[in-house]
Amino acid sequence: MPYALGYTTSSSGHRSYKILRRYYSQNDKKVLGEIYEFTSDSWRVLDASFPLLGYSVNRNGVCLKGDAYFVAPRDKVNDAFLITKFDFTTETLVRLPLPFQNLHPWDKAFLSVVRDEKIALLHVWRYCLVQHTCVVNF
Repeated sequence: MPYALGYTTSSSGHRSYKILRRYYSQNDKKVLGEIYEFTSDSWRVLDASFPLLGYSVNRNGVCLKGDAYFVAPRDKVNDAFLITKFDFTTETLVRLPLPFQNLHPWDKAFLSVVRDEKIALLHVWRYCLVQHTCVVNF
């Protein structure tokens, strides 16, 4: 069950921190989400379910400017890896393409934040010690 920390910012600049929890409901046969709000000290179920998209989300996400980013191991529709972004302000999940599409399902990909401005992606090929690093601005 992946978790993500993020926040929304009010017009006065105050940050309201939240936790996203995603899980697959066997009964409903869909991915559901819940938000924990620190200000109210409570969980609430999101109105809409998350799209299945044919993949599971990597548990190692990062937070950049209040939004959570995850590497999705494989998009079965397009047969490509991608990054998913959860926007805590609109409470929506967005698919973001990677700058390269040659990842294999057994490859490893890790995200990191660079100077609180950009996302760095480390890609490790499965059969060798070759690594590819890319910095993207979302």
